[in-house]
Amino acid sequence: MSGFDSRRRKWVESTETINISSGGAALRLARPVMIGDILQVELPLPAKLRKTPDSSPIYKTYAAVRYIGYKDGSQFVRLKFIQEAA
Repeated sequence: MSGFDSRRRKWVESTETINISSGGAALRLARPVMIGDILQVELPLPAKLRKTPDSSPIYKTYAAVRYIGYKDGSQFVRLKFIQEAA
């Protein structure tokens, strides 16, 4: 996963996926984000959950942060997939 901070510096982080569907994902994220932030996500996604056919083992998409929660000292976010990345 990658994004940009408030100073427009790119960051990259490996995350733990909690839940995934064809429309989005929930995951743990150490990097602080805000609702509405757009992130680039790269993850293994089964073909049946993809919006378009693709034989690549890694699905690349942009996603919008829709929810941020905290549990046991960890931040978790819910993302909505919005556009496949090239």
